[in-house]
Amino acid sequence: MYLQSLQIQKYKCIDNTGEFKLDPVTCLVGKNEAGKSAILQALYKLNPVYEEDSDFNDVIEYPRRHWSDYSMGPRETDPDNVITSIWMLDPDDTRVIDGVLGVEGIVGDEVKVCKGYANRRIWYPTIHEDRLVKYLLANSGLHAEELEKLGGVESVEAIFAAIEGLEERSERHELFVGDLTKKN
Repeated sequence: MYLQSLQIQKYKCIDNTGEFKLDPVTCLVGKNEAGKSAILQALYKLNPVYEEDSDFNDVIEYPRRHWSDYSMGPRETDPDNVITSIWMLDPDDTRVIDGVLGVEGIVGDEVKVCKGYANRRIWYPTIHEDRLVKYLLANSGLHAEELEKLGGVESVEAIFAAIEGLEERSERHELFVGDLTKKN
């Protein structure tokens, strides 16, 4: 897996770098305090060597000129994203992700990885959702009549909506939703 592009937002002196491509050798050029080191620090926090270096701290690292609006608004409920990265997958990486999904479901050879002030690394592979839904339902532990109550769901979101809409949910429905929530 290798890094193809980056975007840094709302971190130290950076408002938004915009997405920029990376080559095997990339040089960051700019005036003092333009954000060159901030880009590297944000990238390091995506997957640090030392766990204690992994967290973004909005109190210290959020751009001061925007702090009052952010701290009074979405800080607690919807923390801002800092880094968006696009990675090129090699065939071994694709097999690992397919193993986690439980099905050959990756579309293409890229995956987006983001991390922000919520301090969770979030992976966004492009997947064949129809294959994933079939796999999830086949391995749900639900009986035929319980599956039938879900109708012809074709997306993970539709699975949640169908189970939420049931008047009577079985214990297996509840376990299935719990398992999906953990995987989500």
